[in-house]
Amino acid sequence: MPILPTPFEINHTHKIFCIGSCFAEHMFQKFQQSQFKVTPSPFGIVFNSLSIARQLSAILDQDLILEEDLVYFDHLYHSMLHHGSSSNYDPKDMLHDLNQDLVQANAALIESDFVLITLGTSFYYRLKDSGKIVSNCHRLPQELFTKEQASVEDMVLSFSQMMNRLWNLDPHKKLIFTVSPVRYLRDGFIQNARSKAALLLCCEILEKNFENVFYFPSYELLMDDLRDYRFTQEDMVHPTSQTIDYIWNYFEQVFFNDRTRLINLKIERLNKKLNHRPLFSEHPSHTSLKEMARDELAQLKQNYPEVNFKFKNFEL
Repeated sequence: MPILPTPFEINHTHKIFCIGSCFAEHMFQKFQQSQFKVTPSPFGIVFNSLSIARQLSAILDQDLILEEDLVYFDHLYHSMLHHGSSSNYDPKDMLHDLNQDLVQANAALIESDFVLITLGTSFYYRLKDSGKIVSNCHRLPQELFTKEQASVEDMVLSFSQMMNRLWNLDPHKKLIFTVSPVRYLRDGFIQNARSKAALLLCCEILEKNFENVFYFPSYELLMDDLRDYRFTQEDMVHPTSQTIDYIWNYFEQVFFNDRTRLINLKIERLNKKLNHRPLFSEHPSHTSLKEMARDELAQLKQNYPEVNFKFKNFEL
């Protein structure tokens, strides 16, 4: 696929906020590994577009989760706005953690230069008793929900309202939309194709209507560029690590300049040294490797002061 031209660049001085499907989580991890200033959504992985827009609004409003918002099922408390990884046995601990994350995300979203939004599906579930759209069903009985599909117009309206709020706070903030390459075949082959088509149309309209909205073709890179099941995991749906690397490399070519790509390359080499797991931790060769890594990090900090280097369990 040819490299798309963009009127801006992303570098290590910028702040990035990631939200959306599991592909947003992959991109967050790539940014984090490359030492960017990046923050993930406090709601965790979410697939449907209307919930993503609602979550961004909730972050801006600091719309705290209350105990009556939690649902108790299968010995756990759940938030219908959050991913299942946020569920907990203790509601008080859970509310403390969720709301603390929400407040911190508010500052990160407002201060961000770029917001990366990964849309997974236009299908969503609504609770019958309250009529509220949920981000996650948490395996509650299916009869409690109705399944619906958002129209392109509804998705465009939801995101437009949210984005105008963001731009009122910072008119220079840029939003990068992408459609997850993960196919939701449980919806059916035809239904998944139509769902992705609706998301693609939504992104096209937003990109045409707003100057600071850009589209990144992660869906097209897997479906049209790679075009082979060997680039998916055994479930034939989720991309392999090789595929994620391929899409990240394309992202680098689109949004990063030569200096940023060089920094990423040097950080990647350092990460390989830091992630090395020897059979004998006190072996002279491993001690030497750690010293080399320490020297490399010192040199990187000197040569690239714009990067806030932070490596787990490794500091100068």
